[in-house]
Amino acid sequence: MGLALRRFLPTLDHAFILEWLPEQAEDIFWVLTSLSTIVKVEIRRGQLDGEEDVSLDTIDVAMFRRKPHSRQVREKLEIALELMSD
Repeated sequence: MGLALRRFLPTLDHAFILEWLPEQAEDIFWVLTSLSTIVKVEIRRGQLDGEEDVSLDTIDVAMFRRKPHSRQVREKLEIALELMSD
């Protein structure tokens, strides 16, 4: 996942995983990459050539906050935003 983020965001300094959802065919991560942006990373499993099939979508932090999340995810977001702003 780190390599995929680096290809998409070559100047990335910090990334905080806020939530991880393992599915049967893929893993989905929501990663805070800046004070205003969260990247949804989907990594599909079972590729024959050994490489991961990755898709990335950006989400605004405000939009992410509007959706229902567990208390743990909300706390992770607030802590990550605080760490990122220092």
